[in-house]
Amino acid sequence: MTDRDDSSITGNTIVGNTGHGIFVDGGDRNSISANSVYNNSDGIKIDNNADDNVISSNTVASNSGTGILIDDSTCDRNLVTSNRSTGNTTANYTDNGTNTTATGNDNN
Repeated sequence: MTDRDDSSITGNTIVGNTGHGIFVDGGDRNSISANSVYNNSDGIKIDNNADDNVISSNTVASNSGTGILIDDSTCDRNLVTSNRSTGNTTANYTDNGTNTTATGNDNN
């Protein structure tokens, strides 16, 4: 999703992509919730000035890169809450953003 604002990605099963499972590139105020994201490159990736997004209640597992990745310092004020990220190859959760709030996540 590139430069899309105020959208919702909810209740999907996303499996087996050679790229990212869910990718927000420059979008603001989006909701990514209650998705199952498996066997992709990165599971959920936020990048390039993506601000004020909410990533909540997702299950992210067995991706070859990072489970949940806020990739860039230009990503500001994102909320990552109540997600389960496990068994991802590079890392389960990586935050390179600014002013991210992360609460209640299981990243083991």
